[in-house]
Amino acid sequence: MRFAVKNKFNLKIIIILLAIYARVNSGFQEAADFHVNGNNQEDYVFITESLPEDNNLLPTLSNGHLGFTVFSDSVYMNGLYNGRRGLSHRARIPNELNIHIASSSITNKTFTFNAKSGIFQTDMISSDYSIVHHIYAHRFYNRAIINQVHIYRLNYEGDITIDVKLNAGNSSEDITFDHKNLIEVNNQSVTAACGLTNEVEDPEYQANHQRICVLWNRVPEQLTLKKGMQVMSFKFVMTVDGVLSVAKQEMTDVLEISNSQLMASHVKEWNNFWHDFDIKVSGNTHLSQAIYASIFYLVSSLPSNETNIPSNDFYGLSPTGLGRGGSQLDDYEGHNFWDTEMWMHPPILLINPGWSKALLNYRFRMLHAAKIHSNSTEFKGARFPWESAYTGLEVTQPCCPEVARNQIHVTADISFAIRNHFAMTNDMQWLHREGYPLAVEIANFWKSRVVYNASTRFYDIRDVMGPDEDHELVTNNVFTNVVAGYALYFADFASCLCNTTAVDWKEIAKRIKLLYNAIDDYHPQYEGYERGTTIKQADTVLIGYPLLYQMSDSVKRNDLLVYENVTRQTGPAMTWQIHAISHLELNEIDKADVFFLKSYQNYMRPPFNVWNEVIKGEKGATNFITGSGGFLQTVLNGYAGIKMFIDRFEIRNPRLPFKVDKLSISAVKYMGSSIEINLSNSESHIRCVHLNPNIPLQIRYTNGTTFRIAENSHYDVTTQVVIINRVFNEFGDCKIPEDVIGVSD
Repeated sequence: MRFAVKNKFNLKIIIILLAIYARVNSGFQEAADFHVNGNNQEDYVFITESLPEDNNLLPTLSNGHLGFTVFSDSVYMNGLYNGRRGLSHRARIPNELNIHIASSSITNKTFTFNAKSGIFQTDMISSDYSIVHHIYAHRFYNRAIINQVHIYRLNYEGDITIDVKLNAGNSSEDITFDHKNLIEVNNQSVTAACGLTNEVEDPEYQANHQRICVLWNRVPEQLTLKKGMQVMSFKFVMTVDGVLSVAKQEMTDVLEISNSQLMASHVKEWNNFWHDFDIKVSGNTHLSQAIYASIFYLVSSLPSNETNIPSNDFYGLSPTGLGRGGSQLDDYEGHNFWDTEMWMHPPILLINPGWSKALLNYRFRMLHAAKIHSNSTEFKGARFPWESAYTGLEVTQPCCPEVARNQIHVTADISFAIRNHFAMTNDMQWLHREGYPLAVEIANFWKSRVVYNASTRFYDIRDVMGPDEDHELVTNNVFTNVVAGYALYFADFASCLCNTTAVDWKEIAKRIKLLYNAIDDYHPQYEGYERGTTIKQADTVLIGYPLLYQMSDSVKRNDLLVYENVTRQTGPAMTWQIHAISHLELNEIDKADVFFLKSYQNYMRPPFNVWNEVIKGEKGATNFITGSGGFLQTVLNGYAGIKMFIDRFEIRNPRLPFKVDKLSISAVKYMGSSIEINLSNSESHIRCVHLNPNIPLQIRYTNGTTFRIAENSHYDVTTQVVIINRVFNEFGDCKIPEDVIGVSD
């Protein structure tokens, strides 16, 4: 939430000083712009005069390579893990730039987080001087964490000296560093320390400990603004990489440019992102703030699109992002779960298919490990573990063997993400190279995992745990069975597209048991489920969305009614997000609004809108970007009505969220084109802001009218269902999967 600055006089002084400094050093104008925007209280700027008592509620800043929580003594790096098997976790790197400015003469402080630039700013003012402290993970120089401190003179004419406290925390329990060495970089003395992680994840599949190098320039105990100077700026840099020469090159490049150029290059990368994708709402400030915070916390953990040095292989998204990890179980230790594919991947795919590909490439690189895992559990194909990290092997904590053993739907969830990526891109090269090998091995696992039941003449999937973790060792969990069926269907389709011989995958998919209670007209969650039994979170209702399984409105409505009344109120936000989307599809707007408000107002924490896994009063993970992903799905796939199919992209019943006058999404990506969606009370239309010339698109209405889409033309989307697809069919004789589960003879 935003907190207005109470002392308007001090606020004006800061703005004036920033303007003066901008004239002194014109290249630093960006900093002044950000501060002025913050004072104008833009929806993407969060201001407070006091920090939360819980430091976990401070913003997490990341750039796809490094991440940290503001004023934390810990930094984490993409792909850097320590610990054996189930104790594997993101390795903690001491934050050598955890800087705090200390001065007894400071009378006023404000803290500002700008979600569009990823910059955290502290403003301090006394009668004699003011200080501005910027902290950010650089988006272009993505091996670098930056602290910039600017001292401005107000009244006193002599030397002005302020104290600096540095708290890097304890030495790392995960990394053994060599002796620190002083090296010279750009005529500055820089400390360099390299070391190795203490434990490999699995000695059979990880031959060597991981190497890490950290460089930082000296942070003095005091900073001085000399007599006769109106402003003085200081730049403190920490760079991190697995290769010393890379970290040193980054330090060299950052130190040789000016303060203004350094910030400008960071801001430029974020500006490029927001120019390419944005969600704007008018009429509801709280929702707008929630959207901007959610986009930043999710996207900042993804690789930079343009970087000074090419990014390393990406190791996926953990439920709490790149800036949290370590051995704390609440932070999910930097592991990959089903959260990536089912909650975070759908909005990322619409925002930037390149990031979608990076997420799926992590799974592709871990395919061999998944095949080993499947074989070790006496099945064929590839079985992806419930939690994975560096090697791709199972790294679920020793506390929870039943989860690792039974929550196997993650393997099908990955196939569902592969399917969605292909649906939105039709990238045949990627399908041949990565998508198809993944899909086939996943299908082979499910073929070996189902059990034919001679008495029912259906295939059972036994001894599983669905998304509802309150019930284990159940048979025929509805969500697991449907998403497994989809995996089998998609492998058959991909085999046809890749001109390879398919096996009996789709015949098995048709005959997987799908539970249905004809009397009550709903889907029991598993065999033996009794109505009224409490569940942890959304499970069966997930077949309505995101799986989009074809069923009557009455069945979908009854599924919602049955389960929303028995779901634990302490469960995660994604449950209410799914219920909101499903009620929107049923045109039950009031119910959808109730669940939507519940899904973020109870889970975002002030003053910086940090997502939490649980409602207020409960203990759970912070910076919970799984919640961000589900929230953005509610906006994009719920209110904006976006639905993804292999052969089309639909906009169904677009609606404005609660107390919103206008909603503009610019722009979702489809087949290499960018499509802007604009909704208001007076009209709703789409506009193709960029048309891929190699893949012409058309828009079809329910009355049969079809238009070929042209760049910058507007197309009405107020009708019930609007379909956008390719003008020319590229699938040949390959038939779109039927996706029908539980068909009898």
